[in-house]
Amino acid sequence: MENIREFHSPRTVDDAIALLQRPGAAAVAGGTDVAVRLGEDVEILVDVTRLGWNDIRAESGALSLGATVTMHDLITSEAVRGTADGMLSDAAESFISRQIRNAATLGGNLASGAPSADLPPALLALDAVVHIRGAAGDRAVPLAEFFTGPGRTVLEGGLLTRVTLPDPEGRRGSFLKVGRTAEDVAIVNAGTSLRVEDGRCRDVRIALGAVGETPMRIPEAEALLEGKAPTAALLAEAEDAVRQGVRPVDDHRAGAAYRRKVGGVLARRGLETCLRNAGLAPGEAPEWMAGQAVAFLDGAGLVRLLDPDSGERLATVGDGGTASVFIGSWWTTLVIASAAPDRLSAWACTPGAGSWAV
Repeated sequence: MENIREFHSPRTVDDAIALLQRPGAAAVAGGTDVAVRLGEDVEILVDVTRLGWNDIRAESGALSLGATVTMHDLITSEAVRGTADGMLSDAAESFISRQIRNAATLGGNLASGAPSADLPPALLALDAVVHIRGAAGDRAVPLAEFFTGPGRTVLEGGLLTRVTLPDPEGRRGSFLKVGRTAEDVAIVNAGTSLRVEDGRCRDVRIALGAVGETPMRIPEAEALLEGKAPTAALLAEAEDAVRQGVRPVDDHRAGAAYRRKVGGVLARRGLETCLRNAGLAPGEAPEWMAGQAVAFLDGAGLVRLLDPDSGERLATVGDGGTASVFIGSWWTTLVIASAAPDRLSAWACTPGAGSWAV
């Protein structure tokens, strides 16, 4: 930082952009990243914290976040905490210390372009859009297109002004992180979100950080779940697709193989959390029902059987209840002994074929 010659604190966006066009100029907000990342070619710092971008507001079903909102703001905001089960608040809370959370900003965390940054996976899973103002005017860029490489973004001398979450209503979400210590950057972090409609997964998003040159979504894993009733086998397939889709490297924090393994685990656990938050617990259909029915628990502790092709509800049964369903060419009686989020105890009997424990 000894090479810094000038420090400016403009009050208008136009003044800030004009200053940033000067050779050797860089924007600064919370300053938690600038000291370790700025090279000797930076001689002018432009403070952007007085430009009125520290607000959080709802706009026509979207959630709009100013670029200088701090991690503390994201943690304490009722609007953010109430969006997708508070996954963005959880990501902000994972930052190293209270001092850092009080200073670090949303815009700074994104503009750094760090592959291991904590906010990008959560924001990618929420379809975030980044708003940029530059000398040529304003533009909106999906966050999925914002990062171009380690420490690189599409800002090109512009200023990140806001981030919007265009349609968060009804999303269930989860943010998870693994690091060497609570005060270290992520070895792997993951944001997952989805909606549940009629017992099926919709709008599935799986995003990870520290597993490639940029934070990334894993569309192959998302596609496996889209439109399907959740089962443990399906989540295992998605976990494997995540491992195949990431591109980790070895470094001083962890090896690529470890990151690949952990990335899959975090994605699956995040999906399981989303489903639990939606009132579902993924279940395995009994072997005798393979390809014919899918069982899962809803938020009221009831067991539902769905036809995997049509999505038609075959039965809903509570503790101690009994239901008869037509599966294949047989009427099958299902007797529920107990239903818990982690285990379903039941008996099923098909005439002429005996009984099975589920």
